[in-house]
Amino acid sequence: MCSTSERYEQETLLEEQLCQATAEIVRLRGALEAIMDVCADVKLATRIKLTNVPEALILENISLRTLLRRVDALKFSVRAQNGLRHSQIFFFGDLVQKTELDILRIKNCGRKTLKEIKEALTEHNLRLGLKFGPDFQAQFEAAKMSIPVH
Repeated sequence: MCSTSERYEQETLLEEQLCQATAEIVRLRGALEAIMDVCADVKLATRIKLTNVPEALILENISLRTLLRRVDALKFSVRAQNGLRHSQIFFFGDLVQKTELDILRIKNCGRKTLKEIKEALTEHNLRLGLKFGPDFQAQFEAAKMSIPVH
C-alpha cells in the first residue's frame, strides 16, 4: 500500500511525463505542418510553374504557401497592425525579410511591438531577417501579385 507522499510523487512524475509528451506532440505537429506545406508547394509549383526553390528555404521548412499567408492572420495589436499596414507589409514573406531595425523604424512600432511580432513569427516557425535569393524573390513577388491585398 502506498503512502500519501509516495502517491503524490507518482502523480507528480506522471504530470511531468504528460507535459513532456504534450510538448513532443506540439513539436511533431509543427513538423507535420511543415511537411504538408512542402507538399502543397509542390502542387503550387506545378500549377504556377515555379522551379528551383532555394535549398535554404527548404532546409528551414519555409514554404511559399506559408510566405503568401496574410499578416493580418496573426492576431496583432491594433498598433502593430496599423504599423505593418502603413509600411505595406501584407504577407508573411514581406515581414520575414524585415530586420528588427526595420520594424523599429516603423512609426509607432517600438520594442513591445517588435517583441509581439517576433513571438508571433516564432509560433509559425518563422523569424525576422530572412534573405531570399533573387530568383525566389521574383517568384514570391509574382505569386503575391495574384492575391488581393485588401
